[in-house]
Amino acid sequence: MNLWSSINKYVIISIIVKIIGGMLMGGIKIITDSCSDLPKEILENYNIGVVPPLEIRFDDKSYLDGVELTNMEFYSMMKEHEKLPKTASPSPEQFIREFEKN
Repeated sequence: MNLWSSINKYVIISIIVKIIGGMLMGGIKIITDSCSDLPKEILENYNIGVVPPLEIRFDDKSYLDGVELTNMEFYSMMKEHEKLPKTASPSPEQFIREFEKN
């Protein structure tokens, strides 16, 4: 992915969030997962919740998306490994905790 497509993705998401935010009168919160890769500024500006990070496994080593493994590290590891990584979703309890916030 090049820088231009990343910027466009964030601009489009920002516009969509603004439209949705303007249409909603409250009581609804946007929640995404860690793989959305939204910048911290957008998450904070629009009060977007993020469920706990996905677990990414390369061979027998696990990493938490965005916590123990950056995007750049992820793509670098993709080049280095022959097999695609495996992922594991957060537990239902972790989702519930995020949904019950605010």
